[in-house]
Amino acid sequence: YGNILRFPWAAGEPPRAIALWGLTDAFAPTGQERLRKLIHRTKEIVIYFRGVYVYSLRLASKLFVFGNDFLVMSQLLFLFMVSMHYA
Repeated sequence: YGNILRFPWAAGEPPRAIALWGLTDAFAPTGQERLRKLIHRTKEIVIYFRGVYVYSLRLASKLFVFGNDFLVMSQLLFLFMVSMHYA
């Protein structure tokens, strides 16, 4: 039943399964609410170069899931490290 509740339209289930899927999304299992809050919390990353404020970027913690935003952040950090090396 796990896949039917998570992806009812892919399994060709009737609309009641989609309604159940909405309910399972609305109510997190015990212990998962804290994890959800941790994942969706935003952080502010500030980059300094020789003690001077250079760039500030607000990020969601979920960026650490491998995706396009993660690649952007890794490129920014790479450029920062290279600039520190050649400074």
